[in-house]
Amino acid sequence: MATLSRLVASCFIAIAIASTASAKAPEELPAILQKRIAAWLGTHVRDKHHDGQYMRQNCTDADPKQFPEWQGLPVQACTHTDTQFPTKYVTTTAYLLFPSADQLGSWIVNGCVDAGRIDLTTCTGRLASRMWTASNGQFPVAGYVVEPAQEKTWEYPDDPYCFLFPHGVGVTTESYPETTHAIGNACGPQRRPSRRP
Repeated sequence: MATLSRLVASCFIAIAIASTASAKAPEELPAILQKRIAAWLGTHVRDKHHDGQYMRQNCTDADPKQFPEWQGLPVQACTHTDTQFPTKYVTTTAYLLFPSADQLGSWIVNGCVDAGRIDLTTCTGRLASRMWTASNGQFPVAGYVVEPAQEKTWEYPDDPYCFLFPHGVGVTTESYPETTHAIGNACGPQRRPSRRP
């Protein structure tokens, strides 16, 4: 059901953006597309409705000094419990960005413009729907993201796994050589790596 809902949402945003922007002059497109995307996303990211943002629990503003490379962006420390695994729940802290609809609209349009895409309507529609389907507008800056095993061939196919995000990207490090399943209802060390891998 969730997959069907996401597919419908993806089609809706692509059609909505295309139908309102296709007749406009090229120089008007970025501003029009940004407003359309922000309007669509606004229903999803408004304060009391965070559809799919399961990590948005017990959040407080993060110390800006701790994240100088994210200066000026709304980084929050969220201690969340993953409830996908009722008997193996995991509680962990992640540092997350929850951009506003206007910020997301700007990032999506600028991404397509910077990539040199000619058909901005198609590019922004696809990027917006892909972004929402993949992350629901929650962006890990640091900490762990808890997910199910990605394949049945993984060693613990029915366990929650911890994905490390030290600088906004999922990585492996010398001290964290691979994605591991949660042990004792927790992910690995909660400290943030002091420098980029």
